Amino acid sequence: MFKKLGVSALLIVSARAACWSESQGFPCCKSTTPVSYEDSDGAWGIENNEWCGIPTPEPTPAPSNDCWAKSQGYDCCPSGTEVKFTDEFGDWGVVNNEWCGIIAEKPVVEECWSEKVGYPCCETTTELMYEDVEGRWGFENGDWCGLRGGKTVTTKKTTTTSRRTTTTTTTRTTRKTKPTYSVIYKTGNKLESGYDNWGWDSSLKFKDGAMVLIPDPDTYGSASIKKVSGNYGKGGCVRLDVKSSKNEAIIKVEGGANKVYQLGRTDGGETDFTTYKFDIDVDDFPNTFDRINIQDATGNGEEIAVRYLIYSTGSCEDFVDPIDTSYVPVATTRKPVRSTYTTIFTNVYSMPSGYENWGWGCDVSFSGGAMVITPEAGEYGAVSLKSSRTFTGGSLRFDMKNEGKVNVMVESTQTEDKITIASINASDSWETYIFDIDFGSFDRINFQDAKGTGDRIWVKNLVYSTGYAEDFVDPL
Repeated sequence: MFKKLGVSALLIVSARAACWSESQGFPCCKSTTPVSYEDSDGAWGIENNEWCGIPTPEPTPAPSNDCWAKSQGYDCCPSGTEVKFTDEFGDWGVVNNEWCGIIAEKPVVEECWSEKVGYPCCETTTELMYEDVEGRWGFENGDWCGLRGGKTVTTKKTTTTSRRTTTTTTTRTTRKTKPTYSVIYKTGNKLESGYDNWGWDSSLKFKDGAMVLIPDPDTYGSASIKKVSGNYGKGGCVRLDVKSSKNEAIIKVEGGANKVYQLGRTDGGETDFTTYKFDIDVDDFPNTFDRINIQDATGNGEEIAVRYLIYSTGSCEDFVDPIDTSYVPVATTRKPVRSTYTTIFTNVYSMPSGYENWGWGCDVSFSGGAMVITPEAGEYGAVSLKSSRTFTGGSLRFDMKNEGKVNVMVESTQTEDKITIASINASDSWETYIFDIDFGSFDRINFQDAKGTGDRIWVKNLVYSTGYAEDFVDPL
């Protein structure tokens, strides 16, 4: 590398810090003058009842014993010198028309200032949501966090035009931020990505553009919409549209260690969808939560339909729908039709004729006339009965007992689309289920270990109908 530069190519660094405040019409202070105020121009002090600029300290040259450039016959640069060239030895700068070596600064591990006031520092967010005398705040994982580098907050300075006096005012307000929203379910035949049903004593299906809870009679069953990763937040507001003409619903939130808080209940008797908003009082429930429960309030087992389930970190008073909730799906026309039935299998001792298993993560055997599905733990295994023919809509009937939660799905090989038509909780006895298939064409029927726990599933008497579940006449 060249070690000398022509004069026209040199960056001359002044050995003396310039008086930057002169450009603002004020002299520079003595070096011992204390800082009275800081703004984007620099640090200000007061001398002789006048504002003055505090000079920026000159960079301190690196200690000679750390100067790697000495071995090449050069000194090291002052801290902050601009990199002009890089070679196999390191970074080089220019000071006083001479090359000098730039010593890499050691990273400084910054203390998390907000831990002292009970909040962690932000891990990923850098967006400033609020600023007070404690520091600069962001919002992450449903809670406040301190932005690194935000401990010191400069208070607003108000002065006369001559800057002879200064008045410092500090305003402390309640920390308030723009709410964030989690859209959990809109309409259609599935929950939004990142959410799952961890309910009990009930099944969940999707019909006429709604999520429909079918609780077991006399058990007060519940849907429990779990956030798969992390939590919803702390406090906030839950908003949902509910129709339950013969039932009432209790709305709850649930966090770790089975901490549950009841938000309220719906009126029941609704013949159309009614919007409800429930505040989560942090004084009564000062915990984060990862589940929103919709529970049968009466134990009568009647359906509860839900649309537009949304959580906000803000209050219900400030809630503004983040999506268009005016859209009303067109209900499926229930014209009486003559259904045709396809018996896929009854008592079964091998894979039924015309079907292949396109499943994953499980073993399939046959015992006592039932198909026995043994999933591998952690694999979310499923049997996927691939048909040589294609079905469209209709309904599905089967008998099942299961050690853990099961998702029943239909899938199209051609389009790779699939939906969950039901989520069924564990049952140690045989139960008969009939579910509508609110979907287009499909050629696969899946029974999946919903939680990846490796619990066994038994299935028999599997029948497909071209008609609706409510019109199903059992051919078996």
